[in-house]
Amino acid sequence: MTAEEKFKELLKKIFQYNKDKIDLDFGVYRVFKHKEVEIQNFIEKKLPSFIKENLDGLEAITIYNHVLEFFERYYQDGDFYPIPIYATTKHHILRHNGEEIIFSWANKDQYYIKSIENFSVYKIRRENLYNDDLYNTETQAVNFIVNEIDDTKGNNKTARVFTLSSKKAEFVKNEGFNIYLDYKYKSKNITEIDENELFKIIQNAKINLTIEEITHHLRKFKNLRKSDFFIHKRLEAFLNEELDYYLKTNVLKDIDTLSEIDIKTTQVVKKVGQFIIKFIASLEELQKILWEKKKFAYDVNYIITLDKIPNELIEEILEHKNFKNQIDEWIELNLIEEFKKDELYDNLLNELKPEYKYLPLDTKNFDDEELKYKILENIENLDETIDGILINSDNFHALNLVLNKYKGKLKCVYIDPPYNTGSDEFIYKDSYRHSSWLSLMENRLMLMKKMFSSDTPLFISIDDRELCNLKQLMNDCFNEFASKTIVVKTAEPTGKKMASVIKTGSLPKLKEYVLIFKKNKISGFNFERIPKKEWDKEYKTILLNVDKEEMLFIKSIRDNKSFTDSNLKKVEQILSKIELTSLSNYAEKKNIKIDDEWKYKNAWRIVRDASLEGSAKLIADEKNLSIKERDKIFYIITSQKKMYFIKSGYNMEVESPRVKLLFADDYLTLHCGDFWSDIKTTGLDNEGYIEFLNAKKPLKLINRLITSVVSDKKYILDYFAGSGTTGQAVIQNNINEKKRDSFLLCETNEYFESKLKKRILLSIYNEKYSSIIKYYRLEQYEDTLENSKLKKSTDTKSYIQSLEPLKEYMNELYNTKYLTLYKDFVKESSKALLMDDTVFNDPFNFTLKVNIDSKLLEKKMDLVETFNTLKGIEVKSIKLRYFKNKKYVFVDGKNEVVIWREFDIDTLNQEEELEFIKVNCDISKELYINGISQTHTKKELVAKESIFELRALLVEGVK
Repeated sequence: MTAEEKFKELLKKIFQYNKDKIDLDFGVYRVFKHKEVEIQNFIEKKLPSFIKENLDGLEAITIYNHVLEFFERYYQDGDFYPIPIYATTKHHILRHNGEEIIFSWANKDQYYIKSIENFSVYKIRRENLYNDDLYNTETQAVNFIVNEIDDTKGNNKTARVFTLSSKKAEFVKNEGFNIYLDYKYKSKNITEIDENELFKIIQNAKINLTIEEITHHLRKFKNLRKSDFFIHKRLEAFLNEELDYYLKTNVLKDIDTLSEIDIKTTQVVKKVGQFIIKFIASLEELQKILWEKKKFAYDVNYIITLDKIPNELIEEILEHKNFKNQIDEWIELNLIEEFKKDELYDNLLNELKPEYKYLPLDTKNFDDEELKYKILENIENLDETIDGILINSDNFHALNLVLNKYKGKLKCVYIDPPYNTGSDEFIYKDSYRHSSWLSLMENRLMLMKKMFSSDTPLFISIDDRELCNLKQLMNDCFNEFASKTIVVKTAEPTGKKMASVIKTGSLPKLKEYVLIFKKNKISGFNFERIPKKEWDKEYKTILLNVDKEEMLFIKSIRDNKSFTDSNLKKVEQILSKIELTSLSNYAEKKNIKIDDEWKYKNAWRIVRDASLEGSAKLIADEKNLSIKERDKIFYIITSQKKMYFIKSGYNMEVESPRVKLLFADDYLTLHCGDFWSDIKTTGLDNEGYIEFLNAKKPLKLINRLITSVVSDKKYILDYFAGSGTTGQAVIQNNINEKKRDSFLLCETNEYFESKLKKRILLSIYNEKYSSIIKYYRLEQYEDTLENSKLKKSTDTKSYIQSLEPLKEYMNELYNTKYLTLYKDFVKESSKALLMDDTVFNDPFNFTLKVNIDSKLLEKKMDLVETFNTLKGIEVKSIKLRYFKNKKYVFVDGKNEVVIWREFDIDTLNQEEELEFIKVNCDISKELYINGISQTHTKKELVAKESIFELRALLVEGVK
């Protein structure tokens, strides 16, 4: 094989050109498929022609040998790597920019993408697969299609196998011959499909595939599930940098023996190399655009407890035709045995009975948009009132969507990423196990970092497998952050499982870690204190009318001797409202049982009295004279700058009155420190009201972390949400600490509904948590690919010229980024990127094809939710109205109003519509309206075009 032929074969591998006779229908293969003619033309015609034109008297074989050697260094198994491979020895040279220490990995500078999570179709295409007379079709294809998938039982996916489905193989017109497979847990009745079983089906269908070919394709199909994919972030710049290095070290080797031929060779190889690089990088850039593009939200629904819904609206809900769906869900969740609407209210109080008050109503069960908007309209300060958000999406896309909305609003972040055990949900490329994991983590950490404020802490759970790599990565990405490592005891070195450890002489795993990162330094936390073995019965008085954060403030002033005038004034204000009572009186009044566990939990506000004497008594006596009420609390500061809290109204004649207050948490508890041995981390399978084997963190662990954060910010983010432990921990913390924090949870896996959402529903009811939760799905990378079509022509001038009259409605971002997409994508067939012009007058019926549970469905995208989130609008209220039978949604934000409407330009009465708009919103705020350029001039109504704004926001991060 000549050098030219070898190089052409390499390019075919790079572009997956006719690879294994497969027509793969996902990820990068879609891009290559769209550009197949262009790729073929480049390899077979344009490149040879370009090389021939630029040889400048050199031999073609010389140029081909150099470009072949260069590109082979950086391409391996479908991806470009930033570490060059030299010859067969795979000797590596790592260059850097003068850093003392450099941390790198094989997939650095690449996006880690999981493009086949939904089991896309595996399609084998070629001519003469079967007889046209037999099937009467032009479609020559055999398709492997996953029909049913067993729900995951935890984070272990290795126990599931592909098996032949009960759905019979069939020919489907315009698709080909479909063979249906299920993805099931292996058992006595479930066996993994093999090539012989498939070959029988192929033979019976008279399809021209050999047993060897079937074996090859079946193995390929199974391995796709175990593969990962990457997109290089800066491929053109990277390869050009490396090309310069290659030329210096491999062509211009020795300056003393440098010839004119060497210089000419260098110039030609560089010109040819750059020509090839530009073409390769152009396709990588297309993938990058599709990945970075912010995604549409859809299936937006709300979970709301009945106590938050007005009585008259509850009556309407009870009569709704789909209310039975809601009853069925409550019964299935074991929240009720039956629903008796006549027994819903306590007739004496005219309010919901306790057993119905916290029933979580799910708007999904009603499939009624008008009802959803009626419920939302009754909620003031909607965004502030929402107690949690669940997003079903790859976490990169989820973070990319919510970035503007929650930037600077995060109270803390907790993540429990895959530990990269080989049996968890993280799938890695062969021989790049750690590198792939690092890319996954780095991509998402850097995106999340943009949301941080200076006081936002990050907690990461991890074990020994990736601890070292994670610390190195965090040093690389978060070098301005301080860090600490907490060791969490996870097991006891006892029991039957230790038998094999003793036998082999190995070391048992007894611990995991929580890494803490915070800007500047690790301080300002209020970590839970650990109870000592026995409660001191002298601590028997409780403080009333004060919350934990107020007491924390007082004690911080006391302990840090921060005695400024403003601090002392605030201390006085807090102390002045406190009342004291005995624990026994408190228990009787509240009708609760007070045991040691309860006491330790409330140790921050339980006190005992101690003797006051000496100079401290003299200072207290003087202050006590000015306080008329008994049993109030005041502070004193001694000459040694010590602050004490004193109970007023005491007899000053007594030499050592017992009026100095000592707090139980100061004396009966210990700081938890950085070794946590008191949290049970085993036997958690059923914690949180759901079964989820080997995949849950203990509630107590997450509770301790989030309660340690002292902040007035609202949101707690977890973008590896799993079964939702963080969500339940926030719910419990809000109830116990009387807070209104909100969780923001992202989860991509198929158990979003069956585990995560279910746990939140059960937690709301069982914890008696009056709340409203929002949840939705996001379009994914594969969906963007499905709904985008690449252009063959690059002529975009005519369309861009037609937009000239509308430029006043376009922002700069729209002009610089959005319009550039027209050079590569067909506008009418690339709805995910460019949308279509029908959205200007009908934004409520904009649809995309999306993959849900391995089925392609047409779904309405929610432009209202997408815009609110991308724009970062703080929604105060939202309502649905109709004007002349046309739908209008009014979003009242803190600083802006967004109006979404459907209209017919030929029949719209602008004057009447304007009056209708003024009645329903405040037009003095910044206004966004779809189709404004078609219906109103700026003399009538000053507003921005929401569709242009949305289109620009969608590609905001695209470079």
